Amino acid sequence: MIRFFAGHPTIANLLMLVFLAAGLIAGPGLLRETFPRAAPSAVEISVPYPGARPEDVETAICLPLEAALDAVTDLDGTSCEAREGLGRATARMREGADFRGFLAEIAGEVDAIGEFPDRAEPARVRALGLTDFVASVAITGPDDRPTLEAYAEEVRTRMLRWGGIAMVEIRGFPATEVRIDVSPLALRSFGLSIADVARAAGAESVDMPAGSLDGSDPTLLISV
Repeated sequence: MIRFFAGHPTIANLLMLVFLAAGLIAGPGLLRETFPRAAPSAVEISVPYPGARPEDVETAICLPLEAALDAVTDLDGTSCEAREGLGRATARMREGADFRGFLAEIAGEVDAIGEFPDRAEPARVRALGLTDFVASVAITGPDDRPTLEAYAEEVRTRMLRWGGIAMVEIRGFPATEVRIDVSPLALRSFGLSIADVARAAGAESVDMPAGSLDGSDPTLLISV
């Protein structure tokens, strides 16, 4: 082959031109992505349960969901997260199975569940896909960090309400901390130690659900 092209340089040049032309023609049509798309392999089932505590969501939402999903064909595994006012289950499909059939079977099993409480809202079933980075928005101004962070949270909420945006992350702010400074003289006068103050602060630092506030959109959960 090398000897042939060495003896016929014109043919070699013509082939090179053909390859170059083919590359120029096919180049604009090539798919270019920062993160290649992957076929979905997991399904999320979310059931809102307004005003319910996490332990109530676990019993009334997660357990019936897990029992129903156990009957699904090609199921690789499940997990369920019980949060305040919301139960969210994730079902993972076995590799190589048909995802459309998997999704349809899950939707049918969830629709057949009759054990949800009356106050629970209808279940939402959707395919879980990868999230692609789209844009970065910088928020700057003369205000202090807490003010900027509060404004960033407001912008994040508004973006998620627009629809079509799966996730908005806020970065660049430190974790919120509460610092307690204690006077040594005050400790001695009350007969306390730093450990006593730490235990008292830990006992009061709780997050307990106190019901929900109806009449707003969406319904607000109250915690104390």
